[in-house]
Amino acid sequence: MLTLDIHHSPSPDFQLALTAQIPCQGVTAVCGHSGSGKTSLLRLIAGLDRSDNIKISLNQRVLQDAQQFVAPERRRIGYVFQDARLFSHLTVEQNIQYGLKRSQTPMSAEQQESLFAVLGLPPLLSRRVEKLSGGEQQRVAIARALVTNPDLLLMDEPLAAIDAAHKAELLIYLQQLFRWLEIPVLYVTHALAEVAQLADHLLVLEHGKLIYHGAPESWVSAQYSADDTEQNPAVIWRGAVVGIEPEWQMIQLEIGEANISGTDASSPNTGRPRLSLVTDSISDTTPIGSIQRVLIKARDVSISLDTASTPGASSIQNRLPMTISQIEDQAPYSLLTLQAEDLTLYSMITRKSCYQLQLTPGMTVMAQIKATAIVG
Repeated sequence: MLTLDIHHSPSPDFQLALTAQIPCQGVTAVCGHSGSGKTSLLRLIAGLDRSDNIKISLNQRVLQDAQQFVAPERRRIGYVFQDARLFSHLTVEQNIQYGLKRSQTPMSAEQQESLFAVLGLPPLLSRRVEKLSGGEQQRVAIARALVTNPDLLLMDEPLAAIDAAHKAELLIYLQQLFRWLEIPVLYVTHALAEVAQLADHLLVLEHGKLIYHGAPESWVSAQYSADDTEQNPAVIWRGAVVGIEPEWQMIQLEIGEANISGTDASSPNTGRPRLSLVTDSISDTTPIGSIQRVLIKARDVSISLDTASTPGASSIQNRLPMTISQIEDQAPYSLLTLQAEDLTLYSMITRKSCYQLQLTPGMTVMAQIKATAIVG
């Protein structure tokens, strides 16, 4: 368990104040807008910043309190920054060896070989860092942090400085890595898409305060979007794989506990919503019953008044009957909050569409969800 009791004021106008116990297993995403304290939290845990009024312990080993301060190099914590911070004049292997020299308990040769395979590094080991793409450099930085055999890995927005094409590639490597790792990871990100695809637990910070700590799929956000610059509220739903269509790279998920029986959008056995979704990670070996998460953004949800089941009449694969609980004008859009028992969904449509459809709270409509929603 990573135990935190932090009251830290790095400047007169900002205080990071939170108390939390973070499981020492899986990936815990740390989210929040810029300036919410995400990086400050990681730097305190790593010992890169100091404060007199904090208590931090990892697996009952005190790292800092009023009586003691364990130096960063003795904390057994790996740190991956936004930029790879590699030595450009060295090869990939030499950069990784530099990390090994700084560890008193490095990974065994066998563990290193497995790690390199998971990160796809063997073909790169002899190459100079300056010849690598941004995504490849981050994979090297991750390996350099992990060969020291840490008890905890901290990652501060590792995808932030990478272009979209290499970001998608690195996400796949991170998914493989996190399945292989046996240590906990704190993963700072702005993007709810990364939370859906990578995280087992979620911390949300706002102005230095902890406003949510729990399962990602329980975080329903009308304010916090997947991108600070984009007004696009989103929800994360959790579901079990009930069907696989490898020829279309699609899976079918049975979502939540809501019962919408009587429509083709529900499972005939349980009445729970069933979504058909495209995923890059589909394979013939994807187990039926395995749990996946899906990120559904408001702009990926359209509204129809036709509640009849006519899937062949539209390119939209997923149609769920839901009730409008709230309509908020956010010119030039209208943000609809939709409910179906325990499920919440947002739809961002134009104000003109809202007016023409004469939508009002309490109406039952058909929420149409694109199959390209992001699958974790």
